[in-house]
Amino acid sequence: IFQGRFSSSTITDTTALMTMTVLPPDGATEVGTNTTLRVRLSEPINPLTVTPTSVTLLDAQAQMLPGTVAFQTFPEELRFTPQSPLPASSTLTFMVAGVEDLAGNAVIPGSTQFTTASGPDFTGPQASRSNPFSGATNVPVNARTIMIRRLDRCVPGPCRWIPVAG
Repeated sequence: IFQGRFSSSTITDTTALMTMTVLPPDGATEVGTNTTLRVRLSEPINPLTVTPTSVTLLDAQAQMLPGTVAFQTFPEELRFTPQSPLPASSTLTFMVAGVEDLAGNAVIPGSTQFTTASGPDFTGPQASRSNPFSGATNVPVNARTIMIRRLDRCVPGPCRWIPVAG
């Protein structure tokens, strides 16, 4: 037998869903044609609101590039996997609109643009700096370790979105 208790309140969630991170970031260049795009929103997403038109990738002629959308590890993160390699040396636009959180608040529509490289990218995330530096000696066992990754691979924090008019 399952028993549970809960209480409700008169407080309603009316906060618009916001985009926190997009990969590749707005203005990125030399993005591999094998890239999978990711977007992280401010709250868990209602999966019923994720449709083929709510997360789109457009080429320079504003034609939709086919792909599939899946949820990431976190319920506020989506992954767009193109059906085929992205067009080489092209400017593409990644758009999110119409996605809602669990309370029914829609995402603030937005888009980012990036330019693809001439081919695929097989380079993984790389540390650009670290502390302690590689080869350091006599490092205390309780030393604080800091690693900075390339921004085109992992971007924590907010991103720049261009609002969609209308």
